[in-house]
Amino acid sequence: MTNLLPAGSKTAAVFNIMKATLGAGALSLPFTMLSAGVTLGLVLLVVMAALSILSLGLIVRAVHKSGKDTYEELVDLLFGRRWCYLYQLAMFVFCFGTSAVYIVTIYDIVRPVTVHAFGENPEEWYAVLLTNRLYFSILVTVVVLLPVSLMKTIDSIRYLTFTGSLCACFLAITSVYVLARYGVASELHLRYAVEAHGSVVVVEGSLFLVAYGALTESNILTSLGPRLNSGDPVIAAAFLMMAVAIVGTFPLNIYPVRTTVLHSLRPKKYRTLIGMVVSTVTVGLAFAVALALPDVNVILGLVGALAGSIICFLGPAAFNIKLDGGAVYIRDRIYYWAMIIIGLVAFLLGTYIAILDAIEFYQERG
Repeated sequence: MTNLLPAGSKTAAVFNIMKATLGAGALSLPFTMLSAGVTLGLVLLVVMAALSILSLGLIVRAVHKSGKDTYEELVDLLFGRRWCYLYQLAMFVFCFGTSAVYIVTIYDIVRPVTVHAFGENPEEWYAVLLTNRLYFSILVTVVVLLPVSLMKTIDSIRYLTFTGSLCACFLAITSVYVLARYGVASELHLRYAVEAHGSVVVVEGSLFLVAYGALTESNILTSLGPRLNSGDPVIAAAFLMMAVAIVGTFPLNIYPVRTTVLHSLRPKKYRTLIGMVVSTVTVGLAFAVALALPDVNVILGLVGALAGSIICFLGPAAFNIKLDGGAVYIRDRIYYWAMIIIGLVAFLLGTYIAILDAIEFYQERG
């Protein structure tokens, strides 16, 4: 029988990268576009997509030019161990913060189903286990997320990431279905509806915003909950597939932390055991953050500003400036410094806004 996804193959790598990018961010996209406005939201989406492609290109270029295979090896080679520790901290924050988003999201996905089945305040122990955020999060973390995070290599979960990639794409299909069946939200201003209708190719963010308008939640699945309770089979399928997609993405955020820590410690013995301990600690911290700050949009804002700006913008540009030395074209130099400026702005302004959002979140809860 032919192996469709051979270990270490380009096909497996493509789906791993695809699944890593098709994560929980798609769930908060409609709310982000509601906050920014459709026009500005679409512009920002296109700009960030272009910057992501440029960032990946710069990383690949640095890898080829340096002969190193990992991000941490690049930092170590070009800037020394001290800067490598800063990168490791940023990577740790980025990965466990994103993992926390997935733990929050899985509960948000399952809760409408369990509440519909057992009610808001059930008395049976198993119903409480499935409806209470704390108990359910412990259950899914220990039984599902931790085991898949302890796999030795990413290749070990390539079929899971392949399935998760296909499931994540179904969310975009669901946005078209919801808009076609239920129509435009009455709370949405006509101007926004017309603007978003002209941008169907962006699909998920715009269409869910048009469908739910001002009722759009920070996690779009929360907005879809009432449709699920009414028995809509397509919405039910979307919830199920997103749960699989999130499980498939979760270990991709744990593995980089393990690799980074092992690179720093360079243990001669018990490498596998140490890696498992690192993975377990990272999952535990992600669980703690998920309980302390159970809002997808707030966590993503904090993680993106604090760590994403360093890893995605500042790092790739700095690599290439260092590798090129003085022999660099003016056009490339503009690219590099533009990325650095964007990274600094994202770090400072993004962190400030994210902290304000977190403060507002706790004030509303209090």
